[in-house]
Amino acid sequence: MDISIERADINLESLDADLRAALGEAISGISTHAGFVTVHFIGKSIPTDAQTARQIIINHDPDKLTPAQQGQQERAAKLISLRQQKGNDLDSAKFADPLLNELARKVAWLEQEILTRP
Repeated sequence: MDISIERADINLESLDADLRAALGEAISGISTHAGFVTVHFIGKSIPTDAQTARQIIINHDPDKLTPAQQGQQERAAKLISLRQQKGNDLDSAKFADPLLNELARKVAWLEQEILTRP
């Protein structure tokens, strides 16, 4: 059994997590199409499962992030900050040659890019 509810603005990952937390193994997942969210139930579901799913979708906050999404946002913000600083902590006085100085800045930037990868 599936139920479809009109709802255009969703955070698919967060909504899926909320539905799975409430309904557990009763659902196989959710899908979206043309402004509708469809909840796919496994086997026979009880009427209260469908009502629970409807309420979760109606009350869904698309701005609510999952822990994984929060982590991604934090890593992205850190990366932006590090990109803005790239090489600012580098003592360029140590490098008299301008080409060597530029190379050192790029290596420092690359190091920060690698350190922020998940």
